[in-house]
Amino acid sequence: MPVHRWDGPRDDAEWQRWPAVRDFGRRVVDGPPGEPPLVQPLHFAYAPERGEAVTRPARPDPLRPAV
Repeated sequence: MPVHRWDGPRDDAEWQRWPAVRDFGRRVVDGPPGEPPLVQPLHFAYAPERGEAVTRPARPDPLRPAV
């Protein structure tokens, strides 16, 4: 997803602080044509040494086709 420089983090430490103290967020995907985005709660594990957030969605995931 493109992020304009004025919306982006000042440095990597700025965005890394957020997942380091949380394990819950939201996944947002495009909705069907003419519909709003779809939003789903999401648990994740943050691996700071790799800079990755890892999650495992349920098999009957209604947002999977949009991802």
